Amino acid sequence: MNKKSILLRLKNRNKLEFKNDKLYLKFKDFVLFEIEEASFKKIDSDNLLILKSKDTHFEYWLDQDILIPPWQTHWFQLKNSFLLKLKENILKSLIKKGVTKAGNLNKLCRSLSMSTPAFYNLYKNNIEMISVLKLKRLLNYLDASYMDFNNKIEYTKKGSRISINNLKFPIDLNSKYGALLLGYIVSDGCIYIDKKGRNVIRTKYSTNEEESIDSFTNCISKIYGKVHFNQETIRNCTILRIGSSIIGNSLLKAGAIMGHKAKNDGEVPWLIRFNQNLREHYLRATFSDEASVYMGKINYIVISRHKHIRDLNKRQLEILKKLRIK
Repeated sequence: MNKKSILLRLKNRNKLEFKNDKLYLKFKDFVLFEIEEASFKKIDSDNLLILKSKDTHFEYWLDQDILIPPWQTHWFQLKNSFLLKLKENILKSLIKKGVTKAGNLNKLCRSLSMSTPAFYNLYKNNIEMISVLKLKRLLNYLDASYMDFNNKIEYTKKGSRISINNLKFPIDLNSKYGALLLGYIVSDGCIYIDKKGRNVIRTKYSTNEEESIDSFTNCISKIYGKVHFNQETIRNCTILRIGSSIIGNSLLKAGAIMGHKAKNDGEVPWLIRFNQNLREHYLRATFSDEASVYMGKINYIVISRHKHIRDLNKRQLEILKKLRIK
């Protein structure tokens, strides 16, 4: 299948728009995304068309026939090495179907280009976790849809500790909670690379306001599921650390900043800039719940009272400029 036929398919589904010799992707509530480049990519046995825009990119998984915006994360987009626990006896049932189709376990493993011991332990129920790579290969062999398993994943873990329980795939930041979370990260949060932990991307949030802590953890729960936190208190300030890279990676895809925010004063995540409906929630988190929206003949945002406007720091002023709020 060539690019032209794929783009035509998306156009017929009202996802693409041709305008003034330019190509745009359309999503509800968002401004149009101008596509600057389209290129093919292969991940293991999966074929993708990558549609690049100025600030981000979109993935069209051809074999699964799904266009995935960057504010979403599905289980099959995770690193191949991620370990997943499927609900109930789903994994064992899948392997049994594969063995039946192949004839025996050895033939199944050869068909999947996998070692027999790896699947033998899964088949005999000695191991309950399966990697993203193995699960994708098994589903491809059974002609099963990846999408059907978004709600069949119980948890992911590293070592003996569960990182995220009751995972909510697809993870979606295009919501009130996603906008709030991005605001918290910009104000009192941080996404960083843990050089002591194999360069894994971590997420940290710190504040002395209990209400903000509660709201932050609620946003995490609403978007991702039950996430494990490491918590400590230093000088009346509560610090939350999240070890799972799923959180940090999904936030970065939505335009959050990695590392030192002082070097990027006022850099508003593109997800907020491109969707006006998210700005109220983003500003409320960024300005510690001092933002509100006035709904009159002309809608505008009020940042509490005059004394707060005078006390805005450089980053907050730059944020307002980027959003063109006066």
